[in-house]
Amino acid sequence: MAMATAAIALFVVLGIPQSLATGGSALVQMLDSALLIWGAASSIEASAVQLARSMCFTIFTTASSQHYHWFKKLGVTEILDHYDPDIVTKLAELLKLMTQRFSQSLILSASVYTGSDPSNNSSRSRQGHGKSSYGNAVA
Repeated sequence: MAMATAAIALFVVLGIPQSLATGGSALVQMLDSALLIWGAASSIEASAVQLARSMCFTIFTTASSQHYHWFKKLGVTEILDHYDPDIVTKLAELLKLMTQRFSQSLILSASVYTGSDPSNNSSRSRQGHGKSSYGNAVA
């Protein structure tokens, strides 16, 4: 289910051509494309990492530091710790780099918000009735 949702996010919501998943000459164009995935340790975003990597995207993620080595093994270029107090500054620097270095830059987030207080761990349950959001905010 997570892989299907990731595929919908990449191919339908972000508009990445489905032909890229099967290879071909269009795949070479993705060598100059970057994807920032927010919260990549969830099953949907982790699946998106694998799909995007198979299409030659340069991938950046945010995740907690405990997932650093796992994402490096998956081929992620840089992992920002989303618990870092300087995350906003680091994201701004990364977005600037992405827009300067790559011909196409995309952002994906499939996080679920339930309306609960995020400071209370017991209220972070993902019961399926929250909002999902996807974005392609960088041109």
